[in-house]
Amino acid sequence: MLLNGYGMVELGGLAMMGIDLSFWPGSGDFCAPVPPFRIRVMGADGRPARRGEPGEVQIRRSGVKPHYWNDSGAGEGLLTADGWLRTGDIGSRNGLGLIRLGGRMKDLIKSGGYSVYARELEEALLAHPTVAHAVAFGLPHQEKGEIPVAAVELQPGGTANESDLLGWCRQNLAAYKAPRRIWILDTGGLPQNDNGKMLRRVLQERFAAESI
Repeated sequence: MLLNGYGMVELGGLAMMGIDLSFWPGSGDFCAPVPPFRIRVMGADGRPARRGEPGEVQIRRSGVKPHYWNDSGAGEGLLTADGWLRTGDIGSRNGLGLIRLGGRMKDLIKSGGYSVYARELEEALLAHPTVAHAVAFGLPHQEKGEIPVAAVELQPGGTANESDLLGWCRQNLAAYKAPRRIWILDTGGLPQNDNGKMLRRVLQERFAAESI
């Protein structure tokens, strides 16, 4: 059993917790609020997102209005008008009301009026038996604004090519979510920082000039 905790410096405590149970695959992806914190998921229209619909996770401590030291404004946009902290994280509620985190709002790809979540695309690629690591990102497009693309590293001995992976994604994702290009890099080719976090922006800059 593995416990997953969610917190931020601004919160002053652990706001959500999930339990990864061996008999319930994927259970660790879902979190429940830790009192006295309250959680809501808000859609792009400023209304609470429906169950299963992704939106921004916002948090508030019951009975306490969050604020910043010597800040008479709204925390540089981090606080909503009614006092909820905007985390910048994407989440959705399941049928039990538990929160499933889905990446960062800044990693959202806006393609032709649709929202494509980088993490969802990455999870689809990682489900392919030959993919070891995957990073999804958006590239500028004259008509659609952005298009989803990805870069991957294969498992040792993996022989999948770009066409194979594109077909896999089309089978497992809605058409507007499927990447238009997938670059297959050598082992260690995906840029990372010292903490092992993949550097999405570096890949965007690297492939920005590639023709689509």
